Amino acid sequence: EQFTLPFRKLAHANALRRRMTKALDHVQPDAAPQDARNAMTFAVVGGGASGVELATKMADLLQDAFRRRALRGEPRVLVIEMTDHVVPGMGDEIRKFVEQALFESRVEVHTQTRVAR
Repeated sequence: EQFTLPFRKLAHANALRRRMTKALDHVQPDAAPQDARNAMTFAVVGGGASGVELATKMADLLQDAFRRRALRGEPRVLVIEMTDHVVPGMGDEIRKFVEQALFESRVEVHTQTRVAR
């Protein structure tokens, strides 16, 4: 619970935004790139449509915040999906489009991966 947040309601989105802002506030402008990256690593569990949309938006917002705050390095956003590809159940054309969007947003994708408690 300390390191996880659900994401089903508007209140959850607001809590995530607050957590991201708080984490950004703790990164010093002169922090080493790797230290900034370590402090700003977020994982989205589930590579379905909602998970990949959340991950790309988070990555884009965090990268913009790094630029605006003149932080060195870049944030890290991961999608963890237990099947062998993101957006399971969708066609190949859509999947390729989604994979390209994740790549362009610099989201790391880890398929065939489970999260343990």
